[in-house]
Amino acid sequence: MARGTRGRGRGRGRGRVGRKARSPTPPPPPADQEQLFTLVTNMLNLMQQQQQQNQQFLVQQQQQFFQQFGQQAQAQAQVNANAGVAGPAGERQNQVRDVRLPEFAKLAPEFDGKSSDPVDAENWVTGVEKAFSAFEVPARLQMPMAEFQLKVDANDWWRNTKANLREPVDWEGFKLLFYRKYFPQSTRDRMLGQLWALKQGGRSVAEYESEFNRLVKFAPDGIRDNERTKLQKFRDGLSLELQHDTQGFEVATLGELINKAKSMEEIRVKMKSQEDSQRGSSGKRSFAVFEGKRSEAGSSSG
Repeated sequence: MARGTRGRGRGRGRGRVGRKARSPTPPPPPADQEQLFTLVTNMLNLMQQQQQQNQQFLVQQQQQFFQQFGQQAQAQAQVNANAGVAGPAGERQNQVRDVRLPEFAKLAPEFDGKSSDPVDAENWVTGVEKAFSAFEVPARLQMPMAEFQLKVDANDWWRNTKANLREPVDWEGFKLLFYRKYFPQSTRDRMLGQLWALKQGGRSVAEYESEFNRLVKFAPDGIRDNERTKLQKFRDGLSLELQHDTQGFEVATLGELINKAKSMEEIRVKMKSQEDSQRGSSGKRSFAVFEGKRSEAGSSSG
């Protein structure tokens, strides 16, 4: 009995071991080309949507920045108004303009730094400051706006110069560095010498005025901003005749002197024209008298 039991037990055990193991589940068949194209298209659409969302986020951030700045400026203007402090825009101090870079870039000139004429550098500064005034750009945004208008060589110069600065500069500090590069003191001294030596000569008053204004614009502040100094220098450069003609007039500004000089010049031109005309008529009459007398003499001889 015991022996039979062991036999059956071993038989059952060998039967279990002899069974075949189950094979793993086969992988799904590969996707066809249409499915692959659909998958790639969906991925591209997802990426494009993400880019659009990022752009919208940046635009919203920019709008929020300017809106926040405008609210702060309005609040400060109201505080100034309550305290009796006049703002830089006078009666418009409570009006804050939304400064947008694309609009500013259309109005402000660009500067590439390739010109050797320092007047181009000065004209760029003047143009940018006019755009500051037109858009009422606050001091904190002037440099970011202005440096966007620097191109090519000027942009390379400013990028290198800016990297070596110990601390950021405002617009006035930038102008000192800019003039040192593109309008050096040696050039200013030379143009100042040209201003002191300037004479009307054979120019008209209008031509003399144009050259005077071009040079005086680059003179030191003590000359450029002093009306009496400019008035006296302009008068000293006039022709002797116009100096004499304008000496008796009391003028308070350079503009008044220029208008008087132009008026006197016009009178002198008319007088000279009349004299030339009279001289021509007198010459014709003298020639006619001479011809008449010569004819009479010829008749008497005959």
